Formats: sequence, C-alpha cells, structure tokens
Amino acid sequence: MAQVSSHFFGLSSFARHAVVAARNLMKVSADVPLDLLGPLGCGIMTGAGAVMKALKL
Repeated sequence: MAQVSSHFFGLSSFARHAVVAARNLMKVSADVPLDLLGPLGCGIMTGAGAVMKALKL
C-alpha cells in the first residue's frame, strides 16, 4: 500500500482530514464552532512568526 502524505505549509485549517506532525495538533472541545477555530491556525502562526522574526526572539 502506498504511503499517504502531504505537506503544504504544515497546516490545513479548513480541511476535513490532514496529514500533520503530532506536534502541530491541538485538541479542542467538540462544542467549539470550527468557523471560529479555523482562522486561528493561520492568524496565530503568522502573527507569532512575524513577532519572533522582528524581535529576533
């Protein structure tokens, strides 16, 4: 059987299924609306990366 893999920026916020590294996973309550959680993956990671690079943390 062929191995299933993919890696596009290491995240897939709006995907139903995604192949990711275990360290990229976050467990959330089933009652939290996904339309609120989805944008956080990109927004937080992009913002954190910008701050860390700008401040050279």
